[in-house]
Amino acid sequence: MIDRNRLKRLARECFRRLRTTLPPCDYLVYFFASALEAEPGELRAALTAAFACRTGPLGR
Repeated sequence: MIDRNRLKRLARECFRRLRTTLPPCDYLVYFFASALEAEPGELRAALTAAFACRTGPLGR
């Protein structure tokens, strides 16, 4: 349970940091089990890259 909460906290942190550049819509973040073994820096980079794909007009 603690690990799952850590992943959700990282996702929220990345979203909050980038939300002013994101188009308004709902976002769902799914993690693979291997995410539990990743370093926090790796996860932040992956989440930032995933959200950055959505920063253009209408996410394009």
